[in-house]
Amino acid sequence: MLENTRELVTKLLKQCLKENNDHQYLWILVDHALELPLHWRMPRLEARWFIEAYEKNKDKNPIILELAILDYNIVQSIHQEDLRYVSTGGKNLVLAKGLALLEIG
Repeated sequence: MLENTRELVTKLLKQCLKENNDHQYLWILVDHALELPLHWRMPRLEARWFIEAYEKNKDKNPIILELAILDYNIVQSIHQEDLRYVSTGGKNLVLAKGLALLEIG
């Protein structure tokens, strides 16, 4: 029953949006939402997708767009820094264990 409802709603939404071509941004959002539910998507990748979609919006607020891009880039740099720390920390840990074994032996 839910699958039939989903198919009907999808059909009606697509029909409604095709009749009114003025809302290209809305069409992009609806099409994306119908493709896969939001709770099944990865949040950071979804944030990037929304930034790119919002850039295509003719009524966009440039300040909000700039803040979203800055936020995304800041979080991305934090993740890269964490990855660098973990990757070098792991090498240091192995090196430290190796040195400890040498001291004991």
